[in-house]
Amino acid sequence: MSIASVNDVHHDRINGNRKLAAITEPLGLGIGSSRRLTPRELVFGEGDPRTHLYSVVEGVLCSYKLLSDGRRQIDAFYFAGEVVGIGVGGTHAVNAEAISPAVVRSVPIGTVDRMVHSRPEFGWALLEIASQQLAEASEHLLNLGKRSVNERVSAFLISLAERCEHAGQDNAAIVVPMTRTDMADFLGMRLETVSRCVNRFKWLGLIETPQPNLIILKDRPALEAMAGGESRPS
Repeated sequence: MSIASVNDVHHDRINGNRKLAAITEPLGLGIGSSRRLTPRELVFGEGDPRTHLYSVVEGVLCSYKLLSDGRRQIDAFYFAGEVVGIGVGGTHAVNAEAISPAVVRSVPIGTVDRMVHSRPEFGWALLEIASQQLAEASEHLLNLGKRSVNERVSAFLISLAERCEHAGQDNAAIVVPMTRTDMADFLGMRLETVSRCVNRFKWLGLIETPQPNLIILKDRPALEAMAGGESRPS
């Protein structure tokens, strides 16, 4: 995949998140009840009845499936302003939990259904959100199936940087809310592989990690090139 294509994917994701932040509050997700979560607290489980739609107010959530051997595959992270729980059918297909202290706002599905019928723009907004999440899921499958370890980790770091931009934070010094295990479960790697790749990036001068949850991007253009499939000496 070219550098431009990778950047387009990231920009589409950020634009989608901006639209989420712009539409969820005025279109009614502000009417629900709030719930404070501790790290690893479950919002809903796979197979649970789909009773509510959730908006992240603070913190970060992840959605994941557990494999038959107990391994976990994270398929998405959700930051403030993003919506969790959109889907089809009467039950959730994944688990969702907080990976940091978080606050979510929940709206009963019955309320959502009434708003879809009474306010068509709300239904179109939900459809746009669902379409964006589907595009992100497709990109994630490509990431897992076709990209190298270096490409996956660099693309993930660029994605985090652009989320920081969206939140008005420093996009060079990234506060990473997820653990290395979370990263490994999202990127489809072993924990040791993620750690080796991060150390390799440090040795190459691409990043610094002054704290376990802080990553400073020292050479973002090189990381973007690597995410786009251009090799870098190891």
